[in-house]
Amino acid sequence: FELDDNNKVEGVIIPSNGRYTACISSQVGCSLDCTFCATGFLKRERNLTAGEIFDQVNLINNITQERFNQKLDNIVFMGMGEPFFNYENVKKAVKIMTDQDGLDFSNRRVTISTSGLVPEMIKSATELDTMLAVSLHGTNDKLRTEIMAINKRYPIDEVMKACKIHNNENKGSKVTFEYVMLNGVNDQDKHALELISLIKKHNLNAKINLIPFNPWENCDFINSGSKQIEQFQAILKNAGLIAPIRKTRGQDAMAACGQLKSESMRVRKNHRN
Repeated sequence: FELDDNNKVEGVIIPSNGRYTACISSQVGCSLDCTFCATGFLKRERNLTAGEIFDQVNLINNITQERFNQKLDNIVFMGMGEPFFNYENVKKAVKIMTDQDGLDFSNRRVTISTSGLVPEMIKSATELDTMLAVSLHGTNDKLRTEIMAINKRYPIDEVMKACKIHNNENKGSKVTFEYVMLNGVNDQDKHALELISLIKKHNLNAKINLIPFNPWENCDFINSGSKQIEQFQAILKNAGLIAPIRKTRGQDAMAACGQLKSESMRVRKNHRN
């Protein structure tokens, strides 16, 4: 999507079993520097306005109707940027999307994914009434800080307490933990057991999305093998947790999870260097 200032952001249509999900961006670039994510290496240019966020959804909704004769089923804030670093504009956009005179979406068909900004997680529990996803990717503070610098500011225990508040304020609503499987980094049996311990300790109503790592140019990580991912999943399921393995989509177009990095920004960054 090209913006009025010639910046670009990326959005993705995700088809699944006759249903269509819009994966949308909240910022131009990202400031988090998560080591496994291509988007984080772009740096943040600016926040999107509420109108720009809404326009993404409206355009994707129009595309799904034109191409597939069907409206969008779900909206996920899992594209470029950290939604809660742009909290007020995301909040306004959600209100427009869910208004009867907007797109009339159910709040429960909107999911906001965060790296774990605790104050905004707590605010959103009562202000937004949307589904919550947390990019976890590590099961202890040392490991998570190595791959997600934001953990220095908001350690895992604080994030888990905020998740519990979300559970309490949104009865019956599960928190989703996004967990990218990185070979030899966070995919061992001990990590699965630590994850179980975290969820049980805080008595969370949660599910874990196990995400095969999607490689990108010059990255230092490789994906865990399917056998290791399935073994990790089995440990979680044996503990009574819901832990689907996410099917990778969009990898051929560099549009899969963790790969969003618009070509225009690559060119601009290379020119600056």
